Amino acid sequence: MRRLLALALFAMANSAHAGHILVADLSEAYTHSTALSGLLDAVDAELARIRTEYQPEIAKLQSQLRGLDKTQSAERLRIAREIHQIESAAEAAEVRLIEANQRAIATVDAAIDAAKTAVAEAESALALLDRNELLYVSPDCGCDRTAAVFADLNRRLPSVELQIDR
Repeated sequence: MRRLLALALFAMANSAHAGHILVADLSEAYTHSTALSGLLDAVDAELARIRTEYQPEIAKLQSQLRGLDKTQSAERLRIAREIHQIESAAEAAEVRLIEANQRAIATVDAAIDAAKTAVAEAESALALLDRNELLYVSPDCGCDRTAAVFADLNRRLPSVELQIDR
């Protein structure tokens, strides 16, 4: 559907009464967006924190479990349940991280849309489309505004906070 819309927009752009079409390569957003690159660092740091918080206790309990013989079934069951509780807590922390990451990405996506709109309006363009959603864009079209979109995005949203529900 998007490709049909893009083809229709390009056809309209070729008419004498329409504005021009601009494109931007949004596939490099994590490289060019300061907010997204900072978010990636924050997610990595939080994953490391989760590992550091839960993994040592799990490893200690697993070691204790391996040290028990099969006749100590009540103790084995107690340790297995404790391991399960810790793993469940770690998984819940990861789910909260995923949800926080999704909220932060939604904030960045909204800022990208605003930056695309601003660049298109500043140049009186009919539209600014993601280059990766198009079948073909001539390399010499002079319509690529990737740098302008990311400059506007980084001005609008230099960073985004990873807000994890605790």
